[in-house]
Amino acid sequence: MKRILVPVDGSDNSLRALRYAMAMARRRPPLELCLINVQDLVDGRVQAYRSRGDMDSMLTRQAEHALEAARRLLAETRLPYTAYIAYGSPASAIADYVKAKDCDTIVMGTRGMSAINNLLLGSISTQVLHLVQVPVTLVK
Repeated sequence: MKRILVPVDGSDNSLRALRYAMAMARRRPPLELCLINVQDLVDGRVQAYRSRGDMDSMLTRQAEHALEAARRLLAETRLPYTAYIAYGSPASAIADYVKAKDCDTIVMGTRGMSAINNLLLGSISTQVLHLVQVPVTLVK
């Protein structure tokens, strides 16, 4: 195993997933942690009121804010990592990154949806499970 992908959205659940992945990386060096934050594109109706530059700037600020806590956690260690910001459908962007960077596994947090909400709405983690061919560890 060489690379662990950790989707980070700034939530406590994603930080728990990062801690889990960090523990994995410490047990099996040398592993690289790959952080990804995916900014879902804003509805076209909102874009009508803001310039493309404003939208890009806003999404980048949100992504950097979401990655900030993860970077602080990793600064305390000597674990190698990269951070990437993607735009679009979160599940698709995660799956694309796994293929492009040849990640071996994904460790991601869950939102803790009820079974009925998950069935009706789906979740990003469920969508990722269907899109990738690598193991996925879900951390509550």
